[in-house]
Amino acid sequence: MNAQEKKTLRKQLYVNRDVQLELILRSILQWYFYMCAILLTVVIFTVIRDPSVLAIKLVFKSFVYFSPAIIASVILLPLFVWDVLKASNRVAGPIHRLRNEMAALAAGRDVKELRFREGDHWSEIAEEFNVLAQKLMSERKAHDQTQAPLNHASQVAIG
Repeated sequence: MNAQEKKTLRKQLYVNRDVQLELILRSILQWYFYMCAILLTVVIFTVIRDPSVLAIKLVFKSFVYFSPAIIASVILLPLFVWDVLKASNRVAGPIHRLRNEMAALAAGRDVKELRFREGDHWSEIAEEFNVLAQKLMSERKAHDQTQAPLNHASQVAIG
């Protein structure tokens, strides 16, 4: 990959709102349920060991006791979200580029060879698209060349 191609590589982290937002929201929801499961597990095991403890008092004590872990988890949550966003970019970015190139090809424009960044997923789809795009562009050019003499002959006959 030459320097010019490196400059044109995707720089946006957020490229497909629907897919990436869903993954982020699901990650946050999973984190929330994970935290609830830990708290519930602590409460259940404590009640099993000492049934005389009031549940609400136990929940409060658990929050106090585990507050450093909860705070650390809350602090790390943005890092987890950023990591999901970055990882989802490796999936959503190539599909976003593929959709753009497919739209250009469908609109009758020639497209350049599609290559994804190193580490992106779907590289085999890019290779398959390149074969298809090359075939379509070749057929379109051959069709245009066969139509050009016909158009020229009809204009001469009319003129």
